[in-house]
Amino acid sequence: MDRVGDARVGLGIDTLTALCTGGSGWRPADGYLRRRYGDVVHSVVSANSLYGAMALNGLSVAIALRTARSNLVLTETHPKVLYFECTRVKHEFTVAGSMNAELSEWARIEGGDTPQNDHEWDAAVSAWAVEEGAAGRWAHDLHALPLTDGQLVWPAGPSAYFWPRSPDDH
Repeated sequence: MDRVGDARVGLGIDTLTALCTGGSGWRPADGYLRRRYGDVVHSVVSANSLYGAMALNGLSVAIALRTARSNLVLTETHPKVLYFECTRVKHEFTVAGSMNAELSEWARIEGGDTPQNDHEWDAAVSAWAVEEGAAGRWAHDLHALPLTDGQLVWPAGPSAYFWPRSPDDH
């Protein structure tokens, strides 16, 4: 992992870091999340259904950072489904106090600023995800799931999709 001084350099980002040439752009990770997390199934859509900043600007940030730091640890995240995995409660930032408290506990954050809106919360939980994956505490990579159609394409170079639960757990 790239470092600046003693700090690791990684990017956890709520955007597509891998695309699929298969039908409708469905990736194995998307299929897994939809099957596993039925209560939040509508949060997971095919790449061909996405639009705007999440799909385009997020990927451009990943490409720019990869260009600047070739050893960057990059992981895709899905903050809303990740929150559900960790709490069994649907993501609702209107209850920011409890969501921020949970994030502080998970990421072992003491003091400091807390996210003021859902975009900041998504960024903070994504930073936590890359730290957990890079440290080996989340050994499951949803991008490593077997393909059934097409192939994965990596516009920003190698990336993971670190996840706390094994896809083999039911």
